[in-house]
Amino acid sequence: MDGLGELYAYDTALRIGSFIGTFPETVYLHAGARVGAKALGVDTKVKSVELRSLPKPFHSLEPHQAEDVLCIYKKLLERL
Repeated sequence: MDGLGELYAYDTALRIGSFIGTFPETVYLHAGARVGAKALGVDTKVKSVELRSLPKPFHSLEPHQAEDVLCIYKKLLERL
């Protein structure tokens, strides 16, 4: 739908998926998550990355949890 951004699409898909018990298998880089990933030196020209592409502390998370961390802490990650 015109006017709705990639974050809206991701959040909607995540909620529908969680309702049916399906979660992302990779870390999707959209909006804030892309900013956080870029701050960590991750290639952000792609739509998603494997968890192993992120620093080791992320490896114990599920992909949707890693996306949350990248998005929520993007400003902090940029300052590191």
